[in-house]
Amino acid sequence: MRMNRFTTALLLLLVAPTGAQEAAQRTAFYVGSYDVDSSTLISCVAADRLGDPWKSIQGSSNIKTSGSSTTVTEATSGSLPFADLSVGDLLFINDTPGRPHSVRRVAAKASGASITIDNPDFGETAAIDIENSGNGRSFSWQKVTCGTAATDGWIYVKPYMFKSLSIYLEQMNATSIDFKWECRHRTPVGYGPAVNVYPGTLTADVCPGGTVSSGKCRYTAASQDTLTDVVIDIPYDSCRPLFAVNTDDGDDLTTNAESVTAFITVWGAK
Repeated sequence: MRMNRFTTALLLLLVAPTGAQEAAQRTAFYVGSYDVDSSTLISCVAADRLGDPWKSIQGSSNIKTSGSSTTVTEATSGSLPFADLSVGDLLFINDTPGRPHSVRRVAAKASGASITIDNPDFGETAAIDIENSGNGRSFSWQKVTCGTAATDGWIYVKPYMFKSLSIYLEQMNATSIDFKWECRHRTPVGYGPAVNVYPGTLTADVCPGGTVSSGKCRYTAASQDTLTDVVIDIPYDSCRPLFAVNTDDGDDLTTNAESVTAFITVWGAK
């Protein structure tokens, strides 16, 4: 069974992945504010060093800002907390007690001591005020990897009955952007073929804010309408989103960059 619904999704995302015992509901990122440049369908996933999308990597030292800023720096000189991070990786910044984590994306990296961040577009500004009067704040992060192979981008969801597949196209400067969701079963001899679960091939399928084109959602403009959740209760082994850009402008600066966020929320452990 499938059904479409719309949601702001903010509360789902402002919690970093954790290695603790599984809760009633879990959310994992594929990408945040991803700039789609590939004209071939590409899939990404955010994960820890071992490739686990439900866990994050603990930052090596605390970080800070000078007031509210998109520039984040090391709290202790020479500690280089961003040494292993790259543009596109996701940060989960520990906030004040009683508040959730703040999620940010690495937009640019000046050095292991300083980065520029932006926001995965969930109602917050990109700038953040991280305590700098003391020792700063701790953080964790995930490495985002992308590829066009049949093996790229999958997140294992077999233990859960319900899966909510979410995509939001916040910004674009291209003729159009395509996306779709695939899931797959695991058989005794390996993985079965990928199933195009959304938008699929049914005449009843719709793409809010866009159109169905050859089994993909095609968008010619970004809008709130593109924030789409597809809820499925089929016992698939794993699922992934795929994206492709058609006639990109070739300039990824500021408002010319495409911006796509995708995540999966699971619940109902079997």
